[in-house]
Amino acid sequence: VFLGRVVMEKGLAVFVETIRRLQASGRSPNVLVIGDGPARPWFEQRLPGAVFTGLLSGEALATALASGDILLNPSSTETFGNVNLEAMASGLAIVCADAANTRALLRHRVSAMFCPPSDPATFSEAISLLTADPALRDRLRGEARKLSEVYNWSEILDRAIGVYGEALSVQCDRRGFAPNTTLVPIQSKQLVMSGFWR
Repeated sequence: VFLGRVVMEKGLAVFVETIRRLQASGRSPNVLVIGDGPARPWFEQRLPGAVFTGLLSGEALATALASGDILLNPSSTETFGNVNLEAMASGLAIVCADAANTRALLRHRVSAMFCPPSDPATFSEAISLLTADPALRDRLRGEARKLSEVYNWSEILDRAIGVYGEALSVQCDRRGFAPNTTLVPIQSKQLVMSGFWR
């Protein structure tokens, strides 16, 4: 599976060469490309037989991701690993570029396989290993899925409320009075601070 904006800086050339190496070694990967972008014609021309879904979201995205086994993410340009995070939550094994964003979310050979960003040979070896070793693939999937649970919105909101409460307490202590404040989550992604100071 490829997931993301279809632009050259996402490692499309490395993705294509990785698939070619797998095919040359006798493997026949079913390639699913989820996303769209200006390099899509280039990508489609070099991946005959691949399924291109275009941009998906919600249930359609979840269903498409659930149909895959391995995410191949050769991009090293992400500032935060949303692509990897989506794959983690969907239970895919992840083969990705060894970059700061991936190291922040995942661990090599624990929850993903890391490869040098511009090395299709290493990417194809990692995919071959996961294809040949279902136990390793399943272990990586399970660990990645567990790690993804830290990033659900309910948990993030609870942590944010806690941080705001701590900051408020520190400010009140510095000023010598008690807060008359309640932090109330009213809807997903919203927070109300009532009665900030007495």
